[in-house]
Amino acid sequence: MWSAFLVLLSAGGALPQVETGPVELANAAPRVESWLVLSVVDARGRRPFREEAVFGRHLLDPAAAAPVEDESVRGSLGREAWQRRATAESGGPEGGGFGSAYGVLDVAEDEAGVYVVALRGAFDLWIDGTPLAGDGYGYGLRGAPVLLDAGEHRVFVSGVRGGFGLVFERAEPGVLPLVADVGDAALPHIAADNLGREVAVGLPLVSLAPDWLGELTISVGPGGDFEEGPAGSLAGFAPFGSRRAALVVVPRPRDAVAGTWRLPLVLELAEHEGAMRLELLLEGRNFGDPRLSTYRSSVDGAVLPYGVLAPSDQRGPKGLVLSLHGASVSADAQIRSYSPQQRHWIAAPTNRRPFGFDWQDWGRRDAVEVVRAVEGGRGLDITRRAVTGHSMGGHGTWHMAAFDAGAFAAAAPSAGWQSFDTYGGPRPSGARAELWRAADRGSETALAIDAIARLPIFVLHGDADDNVPPSEARAMLALLEGAGATKVGSHFQPGAGHWWDGERARGADCLEWPALMATLMDATRDTLAQFVRWPLVGETADVSRVVLERPDGYSFDERWLEVVALVTPGVPGRYEGRLARSQDVLRVALATEGIAALELRPPETGGLPRRFELELDGTLLTVEGPSRGAPTWLARGDDGVWSAAVADGLQRPGRSGPFKRVFDRRPALVVGTGGTAAESAALLELARFDAQRWNVRAAGELEVVRDADVFGEVGGARFAGRNLVLYGNRDNNLAWAQLVPRGGPFDARRGAMRVLGSDGEYREFEGESLAAFAVRPRVDGNAEGALVGLVAASDVPGARLAHLSAWIVSGVGLPDFAIYDASVLSGGDEGVRAAGWWSEDWNRVR
Repeated sequence: MWSAFLVLLSAGGALPQVETGPVELANAAPRVESWLVLSVVDARGRRPFREEAVFGRHLLDPAAAAPVEDESVRGSLGREAWQRRATAESGGPEGGGFGSAYGVLDVAEDEAGVYVVALRGAFDLWIDGTPLAGDGYGYGLRGAPVLLDAGEHRVFVSGVRGGFGLVFERAEPGVLPLVADVGDAALPHIAADNLGREVAVGLPLVSLAPDWLGELTISVGPGGDFEEGPAGSLAGFAPFGSRRAALVVVPRPRDAVAGTWRLPLVLELAEHEGAMRLELLLEGRNFGDPRLSTYRSSVDGAVLPYGVLAPSDQRGPKGLVLSLHGASVSADAQIRSYSPQQRHWIAAPTNRRPFGFDWQDWGRRDAVEVVRAVEGGRGLDITRRAVTGHSMGGHGTWHMAAFDAGAFAAAAPSAGWQSFDTYGGPRPSGARAELWRAADRGSETALAIDAIARLPIFVLHGDADDNVPPSEARAMLALLEGAGATKVGSHFQPGAGHWWDGERARGADCLEWPALMATLMDATRDTLAQFVRWPLVGETADVSRVVLERPDGYSFDERWLEVVALVTPGVPGRYEGRLARSQDVLRVALATEGIAALELRPPETGGLPRRFELELDGTLLTVEGPSRGAPTWLARGDDGVWSAAVADGLQRPGRSGPFKRVFDRRPALVVGTGGTAAESAALLELARFDAQRWNVRAAGELEVVRDADVFGEVGGARFAGRNLVLYGNRDNNLAWAQLVPRGGPFDARRGAMRVLGSDGEYREFEGESLAAFAVRPRVDGNAEGALVGLVAASDVPGARLAHLSAWIVSGVGLPDFAIYDASVLSGGDEGVRAAGWWSEDWNRVR
């Protein structure tokens, strides 16, 4: 049964009373009576393009012949045959051991209508060719809506994790139409420091309407423990679209209560046709208890929770321990595994979801934003920031240190693994393997081992761990020794498995081992040496850094001298040198490798010298009379000589590739409506599928809008400064002409695409089933430094081919662009027509 069902009344008037029980569902619910299942014939893996024989045979064209029992399918792993399986109580096939499933759903005349479909244990579902995102990790998400007419419907499932369940729940006819997934809401715990202050609440909503819905306003109503008034709004919903409302509410002051308590929050939701009420229950916690807080992400605007635990002693300056959970573990469970520490707050981000992104990509961004929220909101001592984590979070610890070792005073992984290549099998090995790897170096922590080696490190592992083998820890210890690390401790607990506890710590031993915590608690870092703190007269410091990936604008610290570009994407950069400050001169001398550009940005406060002297690889640059906050761009020429440069139009952090970066900065998915009805339907299905997948993987908000919505006085202001992702091509997406200038290095039309090569000549590609992705700078009057993403398709099959896009999977590297066709379904990289990186000025392929 649905945990909450929101009904927009067909007429205005007084708000109905709060519904405390579920709405009645139809007694009869259709189900697949039996299934055909197919053992895995193609590997998925962490690669952009994979062979997919089942999709190529039955789903690229949804009118293709259906599978039949005993029919064989050959894929890259071999040949298997479809086998009949009975339907289990879960609605999926009995047993496991298969990768794909097919069934027929027979809907009777009196069963026709809108259904919410919950697929659990698999990622991808197609009903009559329409893609729907499944709850592959079994979070218990509400599901996705679909309109089922009377008759037979073809059902395909792929991305199966062992086995799956499939349940159809019907919306009563005539009921309009939002479903709230209350079980997936982002709800903070309320403590004494929250009372009378704004807190953020995230409410997932799904439209059950086959048409576009208008603006929804949400207010706090009477009858709860929160101040009444406006809480938030959503500009609208795509047909059967999903959104996450970001609400701001204020819990009323109240007397302190020991233990836990509940605070009802009554919300009033109104659309132009009517309104309704919904009640949520938030829990209260004591200030010193482990609890959840929330923040609103700058990535997509969604409200996300994180765990926080206050120090046992509130006196004096405090540091922060960033604790990263393992796969399947919630932030709430992670923070409850700790006991209060005397000198540090502990913060546990979510990685966007319990499985999330392996603390890479948007998982790392979540960690950055939580650190900034906790440190900034509580005035913590940033020199005492440390990082730790368990299992996947142990890898996250290595990753955070590799990405920016100088951001931490110490690092302490528990049961951590080194990289995707050492744990879980190797990544791409096809013809373009190095290109894909260059677009995602995040897991290759060994590339930054010399930077990690400068930190105090403690490595903890159970010596009988059968999940993450102890060899992962020992390999990193050997690398640290080889890099000359001198502040390294370790402990391998005899007989302990993956998660273990005992009597050595008040919290869980595998997280709060005394020697591990001592490493974190006792360490401080020199922020002057990281270009974070502004130097005082007479101060000097040795400086060094490794930059693992192209800077993306998400960093734990603001630096006054920052790396903003690498010479070659995917090849780490590094520098070493020294800074010295006198009364009149601040001198920085650096030897660099692989760095293309630096940005000097004097701070807004603090005494400025009369001039800067920067010696970069032997080139002396002088900046006289620097202005506060005014940046100076320093670029390395092809001859190795540095000079001050103009950065206008160049790639820079927050305005560069690779392609995944278009899904930062509150992106909107813009579907083309200027083509045929079939094209418009295919593009809407693809964008909605991407939004659903983002919600499943990232608990996130990707707004789906029409091309005509993004311009004009209202649209221009609404989407100003946001990344826009266009679906379609120049002939069917009306926003293309505004955002993708003719004559640029990439374009797509019906039946054709082209890209400008490094030689200044266009390469033309024609044919059916062409698809592409590309990142470009947004150039309209409301750009404000934002990006445009292009999910291009030459025709309807090209749009359907993009159902298999792996942009949302951690460890999958996508460069700035790629053009491919349906032959990827049988040949992988062989079906990629072109792929690569744009030049720093965006004008051509490198």
